Amino acid sequence: MTRATSAMTMAPANLAGLVDFGARNVAARLSRRASTVCRVPATCKATGLGMAVAPLARANPDLAADIYKGRFAFSDTAIECKGHVIFDHVAPDPDWLAQLHGFGWLAAMNAAGRDLYRVHARALVADWIGKSAGLPSIVRRSDVAARRLICWTQHAGFLIEGAATDFQHAFLRAVTQHVRMLNRQVAGAHLAADRLQGATAIVYACLGFAGLEGLRQSAYDRLAGELAAQILPDGGHISRSPAVLLETLHDLMPLRQALQANHLEVPLELNSAIERMVPMLRFFCHDDGGLAVFNGVSLTMAGAARTAMDADTTLGRPLGHAVHSGYCQISRGASKVIIDVGRPPAPGLNAGAASDPLAIEFSDGAYRLVVNCGAPATPGSGWDHAARLTAAHSTVCLDDRSAGMVLADRLTRKIFGTPAVIGPGEIGAKLEHDSQGSMIEAGHDGYLLDYGVLHQRRLFMSACGGDLRGEDRFIADLDNPGNLKCVPFAARFHLHPAVKATLSMDGASVVLMLPNKTGWRFSTRGGRLKLEDSIYLPGGSTRKSKQIVIEGVTGRPDRVQWAFKRIAKRKATAPARSDEAPQLPL
Repeated sequence: MTRATSAMTMAPANLAGLVDFGARNVAARLSRRASTVCRVPATCKATGLGMAVAPLARANPDLAADIYKGRFAFSDTAIECKGHVIFDHVAPDPDWLAQLHGFGWLAAMNAAGRDLYRVHARALVADWIGKSAGLPSIVRRSDVAARRLICWTQHAGFLIEGAATDFQHAFLRAVTQHVRMLNRQVAGAHLAADRLQGATAIVYACLGFAGLEGLRQSAYDRLAGELAAQILPDGGHISRSPAVLLETLHDLMPLRQALQANHLEVPLELNSAIERMVPMLRFFCHDDGGLAVFNGVSLTMAGAARTAMDADTTLGRPLGHAVHSGYCQISRGASKVIIDVGRPPAPGLNAGAASDPLAIEFSDGAYRLVVNCGAPATPGSGWDHAARLTAAHSTVCLDDRSAGMVLADRLTRKIFGTPAVIGPGEIGAKLEHDSQGSMIEAGHDGYLLDYGVLHQRRLFMSACGGDLRGEDRFIADLDNPGNLKCVPFAARFHLHPAVKATLSMDGASVVLMLPNKTGWRFSTRGGRLKLEDSIYLPGGSTRKSKQIVIEGVTGRPDRVQWAFKRIAKRKATAPARSDEAPQLPL
């Protein structure tokens, strides 16, 4: 069994390691803050428009009418100005504030293509610039400031065209101030993704505005350094978050397009990172176009993912085993299964990191069957902690406890900027293919310290994709062999809300019906089968769903076997004889 992650993605495996890691994290942040990388010369000032750096996706123009009327809706919360400046309103939550002051809504105003909206957008930007000194501190947070500078750059032509000289001067002065502020802030940012976004925003400004050309090369160098540190050899991001990967692509791909459109050389590091990331994005997408729900995904973002893949010209194929990112996937026929076989990201890399070793997601064509509960779209909704626990994922829990310790106290956040997930210490996987199908063998030691139990999971998918079999095995510590401890276990399979589940009268199987009327049958050996309530968080609202639960005790027996089999429709050809099935211990 091979290690599934690189050293860059590894979280400390114990509390002593966490303390040491925290000390090194603080020291590294102070060192970056004191660095002189990418100094902004006093002569570098935005003086006018440079090259156009257009967003990757066109926004919904229908939203412009609401904004013009003073209605701003973010994170399922809408506030109406009613004749007042929106920036004077007390916001309901930090996430809403971050979206308001990030200016992503400018895209809708631009997409509408009306001079009326252009004038109104310009007035809002002018209001913000005039009030910036007295606005909440969140507006100066590096991620919010970086998003604002990116959006201002993308829509600079829309704002400046036909504008009065006073507005142009004030806007360009604000752009220069943002470049200088981000230059100071980026190095000391808690989250690696924020450092990357800040470095990207500075490059946006250097391309999108005249007068900043002298800063371009040093900005390229800083961006190249962040890409080298954060984009793994297999194309994943060190946060292990599919959402961060997609969001980063949406920031990077317009830079490459702008350089190519102006016949300028694309930096090697930028081009190489994008060409690795797009196949990894395909790896994480189900056939409905959306992201698999692992490690903090709160929106599946099917439209954004499709846009990024459509803009790709290399058409690289995704890996089956993304060793550095810590994931495996099998695609056979119309079916796809993805499994997390990596250690948690180190503290400070992912605010939504979860304890989910060997969790799976499983889909049939455009429909998802097995999912994870995901993360709430709005932080602070009450689901944050529960969504990080092992029980919120389609994997095995022992004794109703997570396979890793989740620390989300104030001190942890102060040191790292995010919660910390500790353990498992060792996790690995092996992927094999043959003419009959594909098999993944994986295991982790997240329960070894407390219970002396190792968890191993094997998955087999038939060549046609209509048969997914699994085995969860519990074995004693190889260094201390003996009788396997009797510990209660629960193997959970959270179902997508669109799946209709029915437990058979004898309690031996569950029939799953997809919206397209395709049926699957789930059966098991080695435990008691139950159907319980669950929730699905992605999408901005909490949706009720069901979960299949297999309960038992380790050692009685030492494994549980289960299978999802597609139910043949009446007009389908006869199923293969049982003696043609692979001879597997499942």
